[in-house]
Amino acid sequence: MTDRNGPDGWPQVVHKSKRRGVVAEESWSEFAAGRPVHVIGYLGTASPDVVIARARARIGERWSPLRNCQHFVRACHAVVECSPDLDRAWRPVVPMMLALTAYGAFRLVASGGA
Repeated sequence: MTDRNGPDGWPQVVHKSKRRGVVAEESWSEFAAGRPVHVIGYLGTASPDVVIARARARIGERWSPLRNCQHFVRACHAVVECSPDLDRAWRPVVPMMLALTAYGAFRLVASGGA
């Protein structure tokens, strides 16, 4: 949420939007798109002015599935950047990737290619 109100009378929101493909500032109504929005709390100790300035400085930054809205919020608050959603999605995949990499390295060595 920002220090500006939108045409709907609610605070504007700066967010990293998959729908828009970039970091954007828009009205609460546009952001919510008819869905309920839950404000969880305040991360870190940076002042709201600093957090808003960091968020606005990133307007136009492209959206990426590997650097999502959770990373964006944490970066604006200057706390450790992570994405619990992304961590949950990758957790089952990483052991398989490691096993395939090890298998490939073994095959390379066994064939005399290393």
